[in-house]
Amino acid sequence: MADKKAPTLPDLTSARPIPADVRLDHGRMRTSLHKAIVDAADGDGTTYEVARLPSHARVSRLSKLYHPNLGAGSAIKLGIEHEADGADAALIASGATTSASSKDAASAMGVDKIGLPLWQLIGLDRDPGEQLSVILTLTTAGGTGGEVAVDLVYIVD
Repeated sequence: MADKKAPTLPDLTSARPIPADVRLDHGRMRTSLHKAIVDAADGDGTTYEVARLPSHARVSRLSKLYHPNLGAGSAIKLGIEHEADGADAALIASGATTSASSKDAASAMGVDKIGLPLWQLIGLDRDPGEQLSVILTLTTAGGTGGEVAVDLVYIVD
């Protein structure tokens, strides 16, 4: 008979649970998944509102933009917009797409912008306490349609 070896484990049943404080762990994560249908007839500059997020939310670098069948000649950008004053900021700078690929949905944020709330990303002086629009823009139409999915991971609290 073989010896069974196992590490000594602590008695977890007698340990007192300590709830995590979300303020210390950077808040609660939420996701927003939206799909936009890009029609072959859509022209340059066509916009699609893909989400509305609270102005105090912080977009995570875990967010993704999927465009599995969008034409290779297409270019898209993803940004945040405050409708009241037109302030905006890019999450993904405009760039050419390749078929069957995905992008980091926050790739345009520099190191100095990571972790900032949306209202600071768009350059406001204070939090307006509103929902901000996440806008997908077809900057260059490729002539073929396709589906684009935006999976935003954001942090609140």
